Amino acid sequence: MKKRMKPMMRNIYAAILLTLSVMLVMMLYSNWKVKRLAYDCLNDKAGLYMELQEKEIQKLSKELLVMRIFEPELLMEIPYSVTPQETEYYGLWQKIKNYNVSKATVYNNKYDFYEYTYDSDLLILDKQLYFSTSIRPAYLKALRQEVRSGIDKGTRGIVWDFFETEGMDYLYGCVQKNGRAVGCIVSLDQMLSDIEITNLGYEGFMIFERDGEIYADTEANSRKEVQELLPKLLAEEHRETSNYAWSTYQAPKVGNIKILILLNHGVLNRIVNIQMLSVAAFILLICVMLLLLWNLYNRVLKPMKKFVDQLKNSQEDQLWLNETMENSIPEIEYASERFRKMFREIQTLRIDIYEKELAEKKIILEYAQEQIRPHFFLNCMSIVQSMAELHHEDDIVHMLDVLSDYMKYVIQDTFEPRLIRDEIEHIQNYMELQKLCKPGAFEFEVIMETGDDCRILPLVLQTFVENTVAHGLIPGTFVEITVYITSMETEDGEFLYIVISDTGIGFSKEALSRIEQDQPIEYNGCEHIGIWNTKKRVKMFYGEKAEIKIGNMEREGHGAVVELTLPKIREKNCCLERRVEM
Repeated sequence: MKKRMKPMMRNIYAAILLTLSVMLVMMLYSNWKVKRLAYDCLNDKAGLYMELQEKEIQKLSKELLVMRIFEPELLMEIPYSVTPQETEYYGLWQKIKNYNVSKATVYNNKYDFYEYTYDSDLLILDKQLYFSTSIRPAYLKALRQEVRSGIDKGTRGIVWDFFETEGMDYLYGCVQKNGRAVGCIVSLDQMLSDIEITNLGYEGFMIFERDGEIYADTEANSRKEVQELLPKLLAEEHRETSNYAWSTYQAPKVGNIKILILLNHGVLNRIVNIQMLSVAAFILLICVMLLLLWNLYNRVLKPMKKFVDQLKNSQEDQLWLNETMENSIPEIEYASERFRKMFREIQTLRIDIYEKELAEKKIILEYAQEQIRPHFFLNCMSIVQSMAELHHEDDIVHMLDVLSDYMKYVIQDTFEPRLIRDEIEHIQNYMELQKLCKPGAFEFEVIMETGDDCRILPLVLQTFVENTVAHGLIPGTFVEITVYITSMETEDGEFLYIVISDTGIGFSKEALSRIEQDQPIEYNGCEHIGIWNTKKRVKMFYGEKAEIKIGNMEREGHGAVVELTLPKIREKNCCLERRVEM
């Protein structure tokens, strides 16, 4: 009997698992909610900065148009070719620098305003002049190259674009006409210096994307986490994970602005970690409680459960008789001892009933066996008498020898299985006697493909062979009778597979019908109980594992066929009493 956990313990474990599951779900949801809240807060804050930045770019665009369209006289006064030695233009250049200073002051000196003339390669800033022969910083060299490229292409309108030099990214604006350009330039470090997205330990970055290129300030470019995410930033406009998130905003002047937020090291995450530690402590407490419950179960509930299971399981009587049932609970041990005594008394009564029923079945088997023996013996005696009258002394001697072997085998104990080779030899003696009675009427053959150490219930095969000789022969026709024996294995064990077939007239439909209904066969108005008795003996000896199939061959010209599937028996002292199912 399969042991099952006590319902109370199952309920306790189920309640604990349910509590832990709910806490785990709440913790995961809290973690997700915290990160989502931080992301939404920082994203909204970054969105406000982005709108301000976009408005600033639009304002600068208008400023550059004013510088180029409404105040061109200063630039137009500069000749197309000028050198540092032409001192008469110093006053003009100073006016232009002062003009740039006034513009930069409006924008808190974040942006550097410039004027550039193509032919003279002159760049004027708020603090410095750079002639074609002047040594320029790297970012001004890059700016000069970008502006000259735009003039060469004849670009119209205001151009906003990025470039990178010496590890820093810059944004510049430019508007040009007739080889003269005005504009402004700012490093992204300076541009984003007033933007503070980071809050409560969560970090935010504004990253510009234009024509598949990424531009950011020095902090973003130096962060390994940001650099690893750049390919994904280019491929996707939006993503949210447990560790990072970003959104993309359209900025008509400068391309796209991506707001990247890292969600790993915030204050709220630390709070969640504290919650996780609290849950871990709770789980530890639960484990201690489970250990105590398990100890209670093993020391008290399990012995009680074992005691109750044995009371319920009537098939474990032998366990009650032999087991000492040592128990840590004195009351249960005392009750077990009382029940063992009771079961011993019940077992004694059951043995007495079992032996009585076994004796009755043995009598039934002996009666069925005795019905098989006398008929053929009397016929043989009649044949011996006839042959003696005809003075066939040699045949009489031979027949008496065979008959003697036959009767020795028959009168042995019919309840003990015999070697299959002895059973085959007995059938051959029987067929030898029948050949003397019916010469030339049939041929008998045995094909055995299994070891002859197996044992079989005696006189089972003879019944079917005898039926063929008695009822299956066709007058004037030669009949072949074959016994085929082999072994087979199935999931239920090893079996003997025996086929008895002949080329005679086979069974009639009425005979097959009565066999199927487990009734004796009728021939010429008389009942023949040989097959019926044999089926009963096989069933009583082997139980449900044995199988007998009786029928006729499907092809014309072939007679009866009997298939027997019997469990293999190899024990020498295996008797019927052990195999009868009560």
